[in-house]
Amino acid sequence: MKIVFDGYWWARGPFSNRTVLVNLIHEWRKIYPDDHLTVICPGISFGKSVVSGIRCIKVPWLPHPLFNLLYINVYRILSLSDCSLVQNFGTLSRKSLVFIQDVIFLEKKDWFTKLELLYFSLIPRLAKIGRDGVLASSNSEARRIQRHVKTKNITAVGLGVRRSLTNAVAIRPKSLQTFQGPFYFTVVRNNPRKNLSRLIQAHELAKEAVKDFPNLVIVGVTREERPSIGLDTHVESSIMYVKNLTDSELRWLYQNGDFTTFLSLDEGFGLPIKEADFFRTPQLASDIEVFREVSSNSVMFVNPLSVEEIKDKLIDLACRKREIECFSELDNRTWEPVISRIREKLIAIGKVRP
Repeated sequence: MKIVFDGYWWARGPFSNRTVLVNLIHEWRKIYPDDHLTVICPGISFGKSVVSGIRCIKVPWLPHPLFNLLYINVYRILSLSDCSLVQNFGTLSRKSLVFIQDVIFLEKKDWFTKLELLYFSLIPRLAKIGRDGVLASSNSEARRIQRHVKTKNITAVGLGVRRSLTNAVAIRPKSLQTFQGPFYFTVVRNNPRKNLSRLIQAHELAKEAVKDFPNLVIVGVTREERPSIGLDTHVESSIMYVKNLTDSELRWLYQNGDFTTFLSLDEGFGLPIKEADFFRTPQLASDIEVFREVSSNSVMFVNPLSVEEIKDKLIDLACRKREIECFSELDNRTWEPVISRIREKLIAIGKVRP
């Protein structure tokens, strides 16, 4: 197949979006080496380059919606490619699928800035013009898209754990060299949806209730960015904030932490749950629909709005540590089934033989 990819986040962009895009394309190349993959990505000037057998074409920058409407459409037609795969913003092409990360902003507007809402508002509008279908990462997100966007032909394809993490050699983060004793951790950003303040409050209660309760490592937030919560000095010293970890350092946390937490109030998928599954790390996660869908038996669920319940579950996990049996089907953690589902849809709309 000859496929054109929207590479708007190929070099820069939100970490989660860029990670999904880059891993999807690189894994595609390994699984289907005979497919011809072209990535259109924003750059200062026109040019061509080859990255690991993937053709990359740089074009002048445009806002993402216009980028897809203009560049992806035009190149697919001129290059006689079979089809295209774009992110978030649909195209006018009859042979294109749009992968929508999530439409949480349509339900929880107070979690986003006015500028973000303006930008996101084009997602449902452009999704409706796509004539060949929408991809979502989870069934629960597919149902939400259907409720709000009213578009036809939505397919949930899943997501996989990035190979750079699964193949990394575990290295203890330099920032944790002096951080001794047992610990648990969370990978998070400091915004209302990620629910970090309730985790910190529950950690404080657990520290007061249990002697030698594990320390907490918060990945993705600096001390200056932490929520404004007045903590006892003893409790404050039990929390370490780290940012910009390498995959090797993150793997070390998964392999050495007693457990991990993911207390987000809403998500389109929840890749940290899949990552913890891969490393057999026990988890405490919000009891929300999408986490129930993508998780294995390694997850203990909790009401993310109840600090008291979070505290009780933290203590439970700390006492049990890694006694919890953790397993899930390997097939559910890799990119191969994800790419296979997407490729089947592209074969259908491109009207090419598999």
